[in-house]
Amino acid sequence: MGNFKMRNGQAQRAENRRILRTAVLLLLILSLLLHAADRVLVLKGAENRYYSAASTYGGFYHMRKNTVDVLFLGTSNAYCAFSPDALYRRYGIRSYNLASSQQSMLTSYYWLEEALRTQKPKAVVLDVFYAFYNTGNEGSFHKAFDFMRWSPVKVRALRDLHAYNPDYAPVSFLFPAVRYHERWKELKKEDFMLRQMEKDTTLKGYCPRWNTAGEGKFEPLSDTGRGNLTSEDQEEKMAGNRKKDGSPYLSRFIQEYMDAIFRVCKENNIDLILVKTPVGVWSREKSSLIQQYADRQGIPFYDFNREELYDAAGFVFAEDNTDILHANIRGARKLTDYIGAVLSARGIEGTPDFQWERELDQNRKIYNILSAGL
Repeated sequence: MGNFKMRNGQAQRAENRRILRTAVLLLLILSLLLHAADRVLVLKGAENRYYSAASTYGGFYHMRKNTVDVLFLGTSNAYCAFSPDALYRRYGIRSYNLASSQQSMLTSYYWLEEALRTQKPKAVVLDVFYAFYNTGNEGSFHKAFDFMRWSPVKVRALRDLHAYNPDYAPVSFLFPAVRYHERWKELKKEDFMLRQMEKDTTLKGYCPRWNTAGEGKFEPLSDTGRGNLTSEDQEEKMAGNRKKDGSPYLSRFIQEYMDAIFRVCKENNIDLILVKTPVGVWSREKSSLIQQYADRQGIPFYDFNREELYDAAGFVFAEDNTDILHANIRGARKLTDYIGAVLSARGIEGTPDFQWERELDQNRKIYNILSAGL
């Protein structure tokens, strides 16, 4: 009887182990399927055949440790305006563009924190267009954070984002397939090429555009009262944070993250430079508010919407912008060249590096093709 009970107990334990192994195997298969679905359904942020958020952020993780001397942060204004290739070609300065569509100051701050896990930049160039918008839309956060690797930085970023807007649930960033489960209806070839996109470091976050804005009402800001706002409907659409009297202001939320960016740069001996690229929906009031902030922190601010700097850069809005918000490749060459001179004057030296050298010929071919239409 005792032997029977022993054999029966052994059989039961063996059965339990079999069930456990089966459960673990099924869980593993489910995890692999969910991971595969995540990679297919996640927004790749492809803007044209040369740019995607997947390549921007995936490619950044393929840069050798401590080789990026300058980081660009900001919205699409910045990723269309500053070309790491052009900066290296002219000044030999190694840079990477981590800007993204509608990049909030929260996003800029956490991508700076993430970058510092693998790089020791000497300077950060931050475009301030979104200093007057607390956050972008949900898609903009997915494009920026879905490709950030899991770390305490990403956990804090998603925690802060959720605290600001409870609709942005961390689970949708943990499992993008949960949020984008209906995207299977609109899948494109690029959605099945994430592995290749993540390894692409060709343009290092720069997004080339090749159309021209054409003639419009743009005028650079001057001390004589002229301004560069375009039509009234665009002014209203892009107004951002405003007081009751209609004047712009820097919200406490924005200043919190701008202060955090400043603090991190100071603690790591990083030169922080604020910029504003030429756009048709900027104003003297916004420029003045940023200038006041920069003066308080003792950091430089280069507003290319102001007449003196606009002229010094040789910028021609109708020819050098692709629309009211973004520079084309010709405008990017001018803005990058000017910032390159600023960086060089501030002691950022050029350093030969094969990660930039190996892409020069390919990028030249891309620029030649695109420039032919300008």
